[in-house]
Amino acid sequence: MLRHRSALVEWEEKRRQEQRRNILVLVLRHLFDEGYVEAAERLQAESGLSLSKIDAADNVNLSTAIQEYEEYQEIKYGRRPKLVRKVAQTDLVERSRPAVVGPHGPHQPKPCAISQSSLPLQEDQTNHHQNESHNHPRTGRGQANPNNTNSKQKGGGRASNNLKAPVSEASGVSNQAPKDSAAQATENPNTKLCVVGVGGANLDNTKGSVLSTADEDLFDLRLLKPMPDLGSAELQELGTMIRKDIYLENPNVPWDSIVGLDQAKELLVEAVVMPHRYPQFFKGLLAPWKGVLLYGAPGTGKTMLAKAIATECKTTFFNISASTIVSKWRGDSEKLVRVLFDLARYHAPSTIFLDEVDALLSQRGDGPTEHESSRRMKTELLIQMDGLAQSPQLVFLLAATNMPWELDFAVIRRLEKRILVPLPGLNERKVMVKRMLLPFMGAELLPKAEEMIAVATDGYSGSDIQQLCKEIAMRPLRRLMKLALGNEGDESQTSRKNPQVLQKEELPPPGPVTLEDVEQALLTSKPAAWHNKGELYQKFHDRW
Repeated sequence: MLRHRSALVEWEEKRRQEQRRNILVLVLRHLFDEGYVEAAERLQAESGLSLSKIDAADNVNLSTAIQEYEEYQEIKYGRRPKLVRKVAQTDLVERSRPAVVGPHGPHQPKPCAISQSSLPLQEDQTNHHQNESHNHPRTGRGQANPNNTNSKQKGGGRASNNLKAPVSEASGVSNQAPKDSAAQATENPNTKLCVVGVGGANLDNTKGSVLSTADEDLFDLRLLKPMPDLGSAELQELGTMIRKDIYLENPNVPWDSIVGLDQAKELLVEAVVMPHRYPQFFKGLLAPWKGVLLYGAPGTGKTMLAKAIATECKTTFFNISASTIVSKWRGDSEKLVRVLFDLARYHAPSTIFLDEVDALLSQRGDGPTEHESSRRMKTELLIQMDGLAQSPQLVFLLAATNMPWELDFAVIRRLEKRILVPLPGLNERKVMVKRMLLPFMGAELLPKAEEMIAVATDGYSGSDIQQLCKEIAMRPLRRLMKLALGNEGDESQTSRKNPQVLQKEELPPPGPVTLEDVEQALLTSKPAAWHNKGELYQKFHDRW
């Protein structure tokens, strides 16, 4: 029953998300068709939608939808609905009240003077935008290209709503509707419930299920919330810069594609996925982990784990680097850090990934070369990380480093879980080699090559093994390229000046990889992992 209730919660949220996305797509198409290009491009930037990825269906547009709704209301009630009204002074007072969060997202509490047969009035303008309309006249009507990105972007301006947008609840959805649905399902045994897996796949395999579209690409249908009011135009501009680091493209790294690292994957699912799906269990002492540190030799899969979170966990993923939050202007670095965590709370559930965190949070007071601005930025980062522990929003900080002993002790304390990402073992190396060389090698030679490579690559990282397999797969292609250039790869000056180049249709496919190719590649490929740092990693692991 608990699993079914969780499935209903996900379905209700997915349906509301799809409705909001459909409305915005219809509005975008209407704005472009009517010639409001600047407004449409601003809406695309704030929502994360693009008409080059998703567009209105054939014969579907906003004008037709409103016309059919008016005709339906006229047939049913004998009169057309009133869709808009004049704004009174009392409404301006009501708009100054703080927004509240309802089951369908943030909205403004306001008195409604429209009949029940009318559409709800969507308030998307404020006094600020009414003043802007006098300074920025509308673009002339006509056809416009929705893919045009050459128009001037106005950074630092206020968002579409002039009120401070509220931060959503920890669960991100209202619990009232799912509870009612689950109760109805309990009372009626004939009700069919569809269960969804962690990755969003339909586990019931039932045609026509309400969750049959759960396997759609989440990133193509992603809808970003509009920018909140951060208090000043300067902070708005900084927020726009941070917002560009939200991962909108699909990294396409599922959990199954990562070989080994079971402990790290289980802990990340426990820290990110489970609190989002079952928030009723993660309270009090069982509050979810707020920070995890991944450390180990280069190329062992720390960044791959972060990409898997971005792919699988359905959270807003902030991919932050040093260039994002380090500024040459005095005081801007601290403001960028503050805005980053404010946006993470606003877009909760969210994940902040800090790669190479030792470059940002090394030990304070380490020598006279540390600048004052660096100390201030570190202090602000520590304050914001400490605030995550008291925050009810689901904001998760994931940090990765190759040199954990360089981190400040206060940072290590705030990153509650510290996971050593080790070099792959013998079995993991065999699985990696099999996955990568299977398309290039015959089935009869592959087991021998697996054993040969796995034994010879002790101390190699996953990245080193990938480079080795690439070198092995390149050898048949090199032989083919020599054949394509003629003279069997003769490197004489005459051969390079007048090669007998074969056409594409004349080239045979590259031959399979041989054991000789494997032996030659093993002789020329060396690992990049730090053999002399193994003791330091183990010492750090034993201490922390």
